[in-house]
Amino acid sequence: TEVWFRNPHVRYYLEVTDNNGQKSTWDARGSSASLLVRKGWTADSIKVGDKVTIHGHFGKNETHLFGISKVVMSAGTVWSKAVPSYKIQR
Repeated sequence: TEVWFRNPHVRYYLEVTDNNGQKSTWDARGSSASLLVRKGWTADSIKVGDKVTIHGHFGKNETHLFGISKVVMSAGTVWSKAVPSYKIQR
């Protein structure tokens, strides 16, 4: 229902329908906009009205908060977790 593509975390507000037909609004959060841009995402990668499947982690205490690790668009495009891997040298 809304795209919030800015720091500190990109947010997608989603209308979700459960198995009983009940609708609720969820706050799906990704990494920072600057990290996502480096991975190829833009503010238009996921638009209001797109149907998506989101993989990630639920927030605490049954809140409607979700941490995004991967998004699969209805056309098959996959946006992966935008967390860079760092190699630590000693």
